[in-house]
Amino acid sequence: MVTLLSRTCNLLARGLLGLCVLLLLTILLALSAQIVSRYVFNAPLLHTDEVAQTALVWLTFLGAALIYREKRHIEVDLVVALLPGRVAAGIAVVLELAVAATLLLVCSHMAEIAPRMLRISYGTLPSIPLLSKFALIYVPLLIGAIATILFALTAVAERLTGSPSGQADPHDELPMVDA
Repeated sequence: MVTLLSRTCNLLARGLLGLCVLLLLTILLALSAQIVSRYVFNAPLLHTDEVAQTALVWLTFLGAALIYREKRHIEVDLVVALLPGRVAAGIAVVLELAVAATLLLVCSHMAEIAPRMLRISYGTLPSIPLLSKFALIYVPLLIGAIATILFALTAVAERLTGSPSGQADPHDELPMVDA
């Protein structure tokens, strides 16, 4: 069961990574097109700012889920590092469950405000449901939150069963690339 959950999370993480790469390319292309159209052709394109802003929001929330999966968020582990292994492991489980509970609360509040948010337009984009503020801003938050909840619960299951994790060790150093 834990292996299936870990594989699912690894597949989800790969999909999110691919989407994040596409979002980064979208930002690059939208801003490049805006610069060229504005300063070379003196005819700025419409909506390139909104496209870049929306892609950045999606990249932020989806990237945050990926970073959580890889244990690369900033953490202060001064006290936990001094504790015995079992106590530190117990604290890690409690923290993972706290993250999942907090994000479940966020998701439940998003469900409450969704009907109102579907009516709010975003920037200068046309006011239709697929381009509403909810769809463009809150949907990536919801996707990122659900992914992070799944990653947190998988980490708890792996820690409790002693299964090897597909995640990076947060204490490993990043590989250095010689220039």
